[in-house]
Amino acid sequence: MNPLINTIETAYANINTLQTTDTETNIINDVNQTMALLDAGTIRVADKINGEWVVNSWIKQAILLYFKLNSCQPMPGFNQFFDKIPLKFNQYNEDQLRDSGVRIVPPASVRYGSHIEANTVLMPCFVNTGAFISSGCMIDTWATVGSCAFIGKNVHISGGAGIGGVL
Repeated sequence: MNPLINTIETAYANINTLQTTDTETNIINDVNQTMALLDAGTIRVADKINGEWVVNSWIKQAILLYFKLNSCQPMPGFNQFFDKIPLKFNQYNEDQLRDSGVRIVPPASVRYGSHIEANTVLMPCFVNTGAFISSGCMIDTWATVGSCAFIGKNVHISGGAGIGGVL
């Protein structure tokens, strides 16, 4: 994954010069690939290695690049949105929703780039991009899981609680 990391880190070092219209295709592709890997749960912002948490800063940089390289656009949902990051489950068909093993109670709002494992219940809540929610969780009514937050297995985030993000 070194070429991916190198592209992201180099692009982020020049983030102020990047434009949505003339950015190199390889940068856009690598940022999109990173977001897809986050969404799938293949990578995450922090990993426990040898008993210690290690932050993958390049992934946070890719998320910030994603914001920089995308323009706001109308997005359908339970409400009309105008944002840079689409909702995670809007493009899922019934089989994909069933296969995900996630119960999504309206109007739960989950952004693309977050990963939600099976046997999780999302009450009317907000989950930001880069978040990783392990299996067996309940994110209760009006709870917020911030950008790049990690929620372990079988955790109940109480109604109205907020778990801070790191972006």
